[in-house]
Amino acid sequence: MTEQEKQAFADSLIQKISDQTDSKVEDVKKTLDGLDIEALKTLASKELAEKQSLEDVKQLVSDLNETVNELKDGNNTNTVKSFRQQIREQLEAQKEALAGMKQSKSAKDVVLTIKAPATQTTGNVTLPVATPSAYTYQQMDGVIPAPDLIPFVQNWTDNAPTGQVSLAYVDEVGQEGDAAFIGEGIVKPLFDIDYEIRYSQAKKVAGKVKVSEEALTDIPFMEAEIDRKLRQRHALALQDGILNGDGSGANLTGITEVAAAFAAGGLALAIDNAQNYDVIVAAYNQILITSDSNYIPNAVFVNPTDATLMKLTKDADGSYILPPFTSDSGDVINNVRVVQNTKIPVGYFLMGDFTKAHVRTYQEFSVRIGYTGDDFEKNLVTLLGESREHLWISENEKIAFVYDQFSVAKTALETV
Repeated sequence: MTEQEKQAFADSLIQKISDQTDSKVEDVKKTLDGLDIEALKTLASKELAEKQSLEDVKQLVSDLNETVNELKDGNNTNTVKSFRQQIREQLEAQKEALAGMKQSKSAKDVVLTIKAPATQTTGNVTLPVATPSAYTYQQMDGVIPAPDLIPFVQNWTDNAPTGQVSLAYVDEVGQEGDAAFIGEGIVKPLFDIDYEIRYSQAKKVAGKVKVSEEALTDIPFMEAEIDRKLRQRHALALQDGILNGDGSGANLTGITEVAAAFAAGGLALAIDNAQNYDVIVAAYNQILITSDSNYIPNAVFVNPTDATLMKLTKDADGSYILPPFTSDSGDVINNVRVVQNTKIPVGYFLMGDFTKAHVRTYQEFSVRIGYTGDDFEKNLVTLLGESREHLWISENEKIAFVYDQFSVAKTALETV
């Protein structure tokens, strides 16, 4: 059965049962429990819409049960709507409002809120009867996606939504005493732990572009502008903040700001002809040693230039060097993924267990369309995209990251 046939079938069935007997409606609802009915209810067939007997309805229920079982067995071919699909649907839904902006310079903003891909569909935005006095946002209810064509740091971090503009978390900041083996009848050793409450404040990431009024009702153009410019520029700015934010003012406190410096430890002055490969393995060792193996690095971020230089490293005979602890492509070193990212300066590396970088989305990415500044005189409209994000790393989890220069680390490892 095709998806259209399933949609027509479900729509027709519900209508017939409602007409024939109310008692059957609840049975069908139970049968369809957990399915996205609205996704199936379109394009009803005229032939199936004709009145049939209760026996026919019972047969339809039996057929529907078979269809439901197919869907539950994983044969449902419905796919999650992409970012651009959501943009297109919402622009189509607000086409009249956008056209109205061209006719009336006093028209208020049009707001599009883009949900993160999740196992559900996203309804079109419906304009309220009266223009809202404040912007409307929705809470993110799914995993934060990686933007297309961008090696995004949030592929590795700990991501989730939140409804709180200020988030509290607790650090263990001190301990006295410890557990120990003791003899019979001996007083047990006392130890206590001190805790400190810390807070994360949501930070706004925003940008804007301008388009002509004539483009407002050109849905494909608007869809591309919002996706290519607003969404990706916003994502790049967020990525830079997560990696390199200095924590001042409206900026996030990025991972490189709090990561530990490289420390050779037991490997100091022990590596002959140290290479970048050796630095990455040594940094991995540093994180395991300092955290008592509680944190396992899952990625190392390097500039593409450094990643390329590692692959092109040759020995004295001119042969390419590829250590045995490296994948054939050179993209995995010591079981750690090498991520090429231009937000890391040339000559630097950032290794870590990135699940200890906690990213929480307070207000998901939204787009507002309206007039600002001298737009009125220039027949332009401003598209503004923004979100509000948390990022924090616990004081005790900072040792899960190492950020330093390759040259500094190689000097610390190199034999004298």
